[in-house]
Amino acid sequence: MQPGTTIPTFTPTNSGFYPLPAGLSTRRRIALVLTILVIIAILAASLIWLSWSGQQGLELGYPQPVVHINQLAAQTYHTQDEIQFSAQGTGRDLKYTWTFDDTPSANTSDTSNTGSSGTNVVNKEGQNVNFVFTSVGSHNITVTVTDPLGHTSQDKMSVPIYPPKPIVTLTVDSSSFYTYVYFRVDTSNIDESTSIASCTWDFGDGTVEDDTNSYNCTSNSHSYSKGGTYTVKLVVTDTFGQKSDPATQTVQVQGS
Repeated sequence: MQPGTTIPTFTPTNSGFYPLPAGLSTRRRIALVLTILVIIAILAASLIWLSWSGQQGLELGYPQPVVHINQLAAQTYHTQDEIQFSAQGTGRDLKYTWTFDDTPSANTSDTSNTGSSGTNVVNKEGQNVNFVFTSVGSHNITVTVTDPLGHTSQDKMSVPIYPPKPIVTLTVDSSSFYTYVYFRVDTSNIDESTSIASCTWDFGDGTVEDDTNSYNCTSNSHSYSKGGTYTVKLVVTDTFGQKSDPATQTVQVQGS
């Protein structure tokens, strides 16, 4: 700055705005005004874009999340089986919440409430969760992911739950004599949600009987043609089509 140069000063008008410098040419005044208008327009457009992007799920870089439940490891599950569920979500900082339409297992920290359909549901959190169903039937499972902006996505699946496989024990009745043997079957370990539908007897002498009479599946008799030692096997099938492991008993038959 040259000596003696006067520094211009600006006094605000009654409206509170500072006027444009008096020394600017008309062209520069127009350019300055246009520059200010462009800046205002850019700021307004940015605000509008942020609002729009929030509605489209793109706000602050958070895309609309998507989630899928992974396929289960086994094809058949029973009550009291611990089943591992997992889900894969796309998005940022996702929170996973699961609901199961069943009552909570004993000695767990699962939270329970009544769902919209009036059925009892259990809630669990995490991308990978374990759950034990306590009742037989087809159960609905839902996973919901939520990001910090409240965007959500859901996936659902149903899992059929069966009672435990039937368990029976086989004994020889004390009333057996010579080659005629009576058998008794203990069915007390079969779950109350099912019953015996059929059975297969292998009497160990080449005789095999398939029977749909439930009475013959809880007691039976067989006449052996000669004395000897025989291994008897019994397999029962319940009303869900599940077969028991063979119940076996060794029989010592006296000759007639």
